[in-house]
Amino acid sequence: MWVVPKFRKFLLWFKYLFANKTQIDNIIKSRQDLLQIFDGLSDPIVVIDENFIIKRTNRSTLLTLSKKMFREFIGKHCYAVLHGRQEVCPNCTALETFETDQKTTRIGFIEAKANPHTTTYDITVYPMSNKENNRVTLIAEHYRDTTRLMELSRQLYESERARVMEPLAAGLAHQIRQPLTVIRSEGQYLKDKINKTENVNELRDSLDESLGSIIEHSDIINDVLSHFMHFAKPNHFEMKNGSLVKVFEKALGLIKQRIRDQKITLIKHWSKDPPPPS
Repeated sequence: MWVVPKFRKFLLWFKYLFANKTQIDNIIKSRQDLLQIFDGLSDPIVVIDENFIIKRTNRSTLLTLSKKMFREFIGKHCYAVLHGRQEVCPNCTALETFETDQKTTRIGFIEAKANPHTTTYDITVYPMSNKENNRVTLIAEHYRDTTRLMELSRQLYESERARVMEPLAAGLAHQIRQPLTVIRSEGQYLKDKINKTENVNELRDSLDESLGSIIEHSDIINDVLSHFMHFAKPNHFEMKNGSLVKVFEKALGLIKQRIRDQKITLIKHWSKDPPPPS
């Protein structure tokens, strides 16, 4: 009679061992699956403790740094293995993540790799909290290659800059060339007038008119350049009453030298400006 209870006890013990073995096998399989996923990621990932010691890394990190064995990383300082430094990197955000339990990001390089500055990384640091004391004891650094993205951004910026600047430069050149043409014409006219005129009063009147035109068109160039310097700011247009006579006078000033060269007699007869709008 005593054999049955012992056999039952054996069966229970065997069932318990079998159940535990199944759980252990499942845990081992899950761990292997996670490691395969971890190593299968194309981006370098490094797990680091509070002392900046590497606890785990994936295969992509090995390939990035042309290494073959994980032991070349595990147990060593991240700043030494990844960046070839003797101390913590000056722009490292890992300390902030340890202290705040918040994700941090920065742009940087893996300086220990060959030609480090040809590849730009978006480096994201993720906290890994310890559930027992609710404290960050490990962090995971994820290195995402953004070189191509940054190059596309640069090309987009250059394309947009060219799209905006080309017509702007053409307009600027047009706005400056007109008053420069007038200034040059006035200068040439004054030179010829001084060489040919013996009447001092006539020369004085010509000088006064031409120098006034030079000053006026120099002011126009200055205004154009001032607007160009502030082209990025929104333009605020102000509506105000103005004199049509002044507008016509400015327009005639642009062709004054051509009128003289062609010996055209210009007679001005301005009517009064219309009354301002009510």
